[in-house]
Amino acid sequence: MRIEDGRPQFTPGPWHVANGVQIRSARDQIAKVWMMRAGEGKRNAALIAAAPALYEALAASVNDPDSWLVLRVTDMERAEAALALAEGGAHLAEDGE
Repeated sequence: MRIEDGRPQFTPGPWHVANGVQIRSARDQIAKVWMMRAGEGKRNAALIAAAPALYEALAASVNDPDSWLVLRVTDMERAEAALALAEGGAHLAEDGE
């Protein structure tokens, strides 16, 4: 991944799921999920939509040498929130609501 000015060069988050199959930012459609077998499509969409939050949570931990020894509460909260997004939890509202 390209890094410029200390930031990754992907569409900034947050991303959300729209219409059950689209992953969108505030301004653009990022992706569309096609696998719809047994609800996998919605779960895949939730995981993709959580990508920016997952990246931020991981980068915060990796970029802080102290976090390798002790996971700080704020890092844990960010990681838990990102995982909830990836798992389609309550933090991820359908259609960005």
